[in-house]
Amino acid sequence: MTFKLRAVSVDLDFQGTDWEGLEATCVARASLADALAFQVVAAAGEDLAPIAEVVRRFGDTFLLSWNVVGPDEEPLPPTGEALLNLGDGRLAVAILNAWGSAVTNAPLGSRPPSKDGAMSVVE
Repeated sequence: MTFKLRAVSVDLDFQGTDWEGLEATCVARASLADALAFQVVAAAGEDLAPIAEVVRRFGDTFLLSWNVVGPDEEPLPPTGEALLNLGDGRLAVAILNAWGSAVTNAPLGSRPPSKDGAMSVVE
């Protein structure tokens, strides 16, 4: 007998914040490696290199979709590079904070995540 981990996603909630209207869907579970990487950020102090790497990793690994557009009104891809280069760093922090709050209370029945539109419980 085997136990299969289900991939789940969570829609971040920005209602009642400065970011009302923002929609972002993220993977709701973190591996131990990712959790440890986030701990490195907490201990980084003034060394920004680990922080940038974790933000990039978050965008590439956890950020599945969002409705953010650039100054040219073109949609920005939900990637680590786009997250790092937003015109307002507070938005990136708001996304990371909302994800942190959401994953501690993610419902077990959330839908499976997909970056390519396919629905799959196995990543």
